[in-house]
Amino acid sequence: MSGFKGIQRILGLTILLVLLNSVGSGCKEDGANVPEAPVIEFLDYQVYKNTNDQDSLLRVRFYFEDKDGDLGLDRTDTFPPFDPGSPYQFNLWVDMFDLDGSVPKILTREGTDDTLNLDQRIPNITPSGNNKEISGEMSIDFDASELVLHPNKVSCDLQVVDRALNESNVISTGPIELVH
Repeated sequence: MSGFKGIQRILGLTILLVLLNSVGSGCKEDGANVPEAPVIEFLDYQVYKNTNDQDSLLRVRFYFEDKDGDLGLDRTDTFPPFDPGSPYQFNLWVDMFDLDGSVPKILTREGTDDTLNLDQRIPNITPSGNNKEISGEMSIDFDASELVLHPNKVSCDLQVVDRALNESNVISTGPIELVH
């Protein structure tokens, strides 16, 4: 499995932190029951066209909230459980589905049975100070050219994982029509 840089180079994917808010003020009360798993919510998607009026970039935007603020990985987080090949090497899990047929199927490289790995690493966004609670908007970009997202209709499921390996809920974009 190639690393993040290889995937980014090959597929032209990027993660953009659109907005990061530290919410609340002061310290949490002693004994407060803080949910450990992050929560995400689908906001929208945008498809950008190239000069030939074909879709070239798919941007998916979502809201995130993490009450204990341990979302994101540092570049040096390469030892277990975040080591290459581990499911936790990436902390933003992405499943892209081909909706062209009667049954949705996980997207593969065109002409092969190789699953397209679109997982990403969210950088460490833990705020300094006593209050670690974070929320904001995040977006992820996908190369929407027919060489990568060859179907005419796709959907995308996303899930984030914090440093304590707590998994968020799964969100879905619903069907997205692409023009190739």
